Amino acid sequence: MANIDHIMPKPLIVPIFWGHDYVANPVTANKLQQMLSDLVTGPFMNGLAQYGIQRGSMLGPIIIDDQNPPATITYVDGNNQLKDEITQQLIKWINTGNVPPPPSPNDINQLYLIFPPPETTPQTYNGASDPIGNGVQGWHNEGNTNPAPPPTYYWAIVKTNDVGTPSSTLAFVNGIAPKVGHELVEQLADRNGSFQELGDPCNNTLVTYRGWSVQQYHSDWDTSTANPNGCINGDNPVSLKRFLIAIGFDYHQKGLGSLGTSKINLDYVAVTMRSR
Repeated sequence: MANIDHIMPKPLIVPIFWGHDYVANPVTANKLQQMLSDLVTGPFMNGLAQYGIQRGSMLGPIIIDDQNPPATITYVDGNNQLKDEITQQLIKWINTGNVPPPPSPNDINQLYLIFPPPETTPQTYNGASDPIGNGVQGWHNEGNTNPAPPPTYYWAIVKTNDVGTPSSTLAFVNGIAPKVGHELVEQLADRNGSFQELGDPCNNTLVTYRGWSVQQYHSDWDTSTANPNGCINGDNPVSLKRFLIAIGFDYHQKGLGSLGTSKINLDYVAVTMRSR
């Protein structure tokens, strides 16, 4: 059976722009949509092929014009208890028809990416010294939900309240971009908390991708003495040599023809790696 135990192999991203700011500042909303599309559908996803993840697709953003949002939204509270107001809020939007439900109770590809209002502070437990997660920029659902599944509402959320620039500016979008890339790769490669966090080893290693400031992420294939954290630019070309080594390719038999494909592209690498 294909190795899909911890990944979202063919991601479909559902962006949710929550709050009146995204109505009042349509240029910001358009730039957020462009930044997210550049990440999800573009070569930023190249490095994820080694984990069996293909480039994603994306719905148009859903704008929730909430003019009275909550001051906080909590995932794990200060007593380290799962509260998960995020999944509960998602279900409310789904029940009112604002947000599409998961396509099936067993779906593993649909990811809700939530941009909360700048006036709302997402909170989650980050240890006894940081019980509300001031040091956390965003997080993702690893299958722990309240209410419990099925279905599992896979989501990621990023803080917008601490960017430090007005929501009407391009700097606001660029301040969010590193968080989005970080949470995106982590959720896609570890949807249920059984694998590893790809963003954490590369915190604060920012690079420019299609004009956006984004974070590098961890690559098992690129971890070495010279690069102990395995941090890569996601849009680096995928190494054919590392792919062939990973699948145990026999160089001494029929050569590349033994792979039985006329084209070795990112989708082929991703699909092949799911069976490893």
